[in-house]
Amino acid sequence: DVWLAYVPGGDVLTSWVGTIARVKIKDRARLEQGIDRFLDRARMELGRNRQVGPVIRKTACGDQMIQFLSVPDEEMPFAPAWSMTDDYLVVGLMPQSVKTFLTLRDRTLSEGGESLADVPAVADAMSTSDGPACIAYIDTERVVRGLYPLLQIGARVVCGTMQQEGIDVD
Repeated sequence: DVWLAYVPGGDVLTSWVGTIARVKIKDRARLEQGIDRFLDRARMELGRNRQVGPVIRKTACGDQMIQFLSVPDEEMPFAPAWSMTDDYLVVGLMPQSVKTFLTLRDRTLSEGGESLADVPAVADAMSTSDGPACIAYIDTERVVRGLYPLLQIGARVVCGTMQQEGIDVD
């Protein structure tokens, strides 16, 4: 009865792609049974009268299984995904978002972090008598986090095009 949404940090234009929602499971066996019935029906409908069409795929993330809807269509840049842990149902727009949540769920993310001056390479450079004239720093993680959602959409479009051509790509 309580849904939690996680929106990753990053720029406003792309960070929402990595958003996931999580809800606590009260009866996992019953939920699995309901999802299995829904998926059986969905697979039957998706497979009807189509050579190449939407399919439900699976991918592993540690001991968890992530399922997602793969639609071979350039106009469908997302692959809605879901996974069940022992306690939660996790859903997202992309399997990568669900995987990120499952991978990080047990880790404690630190607030803040070290100063740039504490990085050994910078500390060594600063300790010399003539020191550097300039220090440049690029937050590679932040850059990648900003580009990664766009990469996911691009990969989804490429996969959809390949699937339309009959190439079974996950």
